[in-house]
Amino acid sequence: MRQFFFLLSLIVLVFTKNSISQQLADSISIESTFKGYKFYFRGEEIKAKKVSAIMEYNYDAFDTFESSREAFFFGNMFAMFGTGMIIFPFAASVSGYEANWGYAFTGAGFIGISIPIFISYHKKTASALRIYNIGIQTKNKPQASLKFGATNAGMSLALKF
Repeated sequence: MRQFFFLLSLIVLVFTKNSISQQLADSISIESTFKGYKFYFRGEEIKAKKVSAIMEYNYDAFDTFESSREAFFFGNMFAMFGTGMIIFPFAASVSGYEANWGYAFTGAGFIGISIPIFISYHKKTASALRIYNIGIQTKNKPQASLKFGATNAGMSLALKF
């Protein structure tokens, strides 16, 4: 009889552990590439807009992720504007016009401004995903309760999870 209860409790423990681990598949993973980040949800690659839609119900993660997307947008704007200003004097000198090298120095300044903005984007994106994944893990853990009481048939022991 003891072996039966031991095996029964072992089986319940194994199934409970499997149900917890199956629920953790909803986490979002990230991979850094040359162009930026690739996001993966349930094994599929998704876009940043879809990540934002998934995070919508976790306010802290959503707010941090949207802030990182804004930083990415402004970083790109400064970098592209700076690149254009650097290319302009080179194109002018190649085409035979007198180049104003002040544009190139100003463009280098804009690119220099974009670097800390991109660093902020990377930190905020990682932070948002960490907040979301931690929230998923704590929210989905089943709460187990063990109740012992009397019923019509006698004494009962109930494990609810």
